[in-house]
Amino acid sequence: MLLVTSCSGSSDTKATDTGSRQEIASGVSWPEAEVSTGLAKGMHLPIEPYLQTYPQTITMQRATDKAVTTCMKRFGIDWDPPQAGLTPPATGYNAANIERRYGITNTAEAEKDGYHAPDGGDGEPAVYVPDTADEKLAYDLNVPDGQSVPTELNGEKLPENGCASEARRLIGALDDSLAENINIESFFAFREKTKAKGTTQKWVDCFKGKGYNDASPMDAINNSGRDTAKAVADVACKKSTDLVAEYIAIETTLQDKAIAENRTALDDAKARNEALLKKAEEYLAK
Repeated sequence: MLLVTSCSGSSDTKATDTGSRQEIASGVSWPEAEVSTGLAKGMHLPIEPYLQTYPQTITMQRATDKAVTTCMKRFGIDWDPPQAGLTPPATGYNAANIERRYGITNTAEAEKDGYHAPDGGDGEPAVYVPDTADEKLAYDLNVPDGQSVPTELNGEKLPENGCASEARRLIGALDDSLAENINIESFFAFREKTKAKGTTQKWVDCFKGKGYNDASPMDAINNSGRDTAKAVADVACKKSTDLVAEYIAIETTLQDKAIAENRTALDDAKARNEALLKKAEEYLAK
């Protein structure tokens, strides 16, 4: 889950022709680990090394798609799902989404799109749905109501629960749920800290001086859409109050404590995820 605290852009504007699709699929326009511009430039939270990244999500999806395709081929089915990674999100390398965690933080983007994120996809791998009766049967043993599930298709034994389950057993799935919980909990908890409230009030006073009456940066996002003047004023007040750095510092303290309390479990989960990613990469290289 991404903490996206801004309006999203269009869902598939980038993949318009074969050349651009290949370029996008290579990762050229994917979110980067390092924020390079704006008030969040170079900033990170301590939980980030434990969070699943967008490139990792795509690696796992591509490996799973390959495994399903290989399984379906045994039954004479040409399974050709769209390549994962063609609709990358405009921001959000991982669930921390530092660039937009506290709303708009980039003046150039505010001037162009207001509170909307730059055009990008939804970040989710494309869903490929079985169509024919044979596809449905091979994929997940789906048969029409009232019919029994056969054990074979075209002379080949069907895998337990179908090709989708076989692929999941082969490739596995990343699990960063503990890290995501820490990420989410700190995001909501930090705002109740006295120092955060003080920083927020400075931003409110600044924003009011520019003609706006929102109670917090998060409230400013609601119903603001492409109001570029308001978004620019928002960024200016965040800059003058050092809001992003102050918020990051408070969340860092909260996350450091949570990480220390859950270090073993977090490290174990990270090691498991890294092993699964290595296996997926090796499978894709075959």
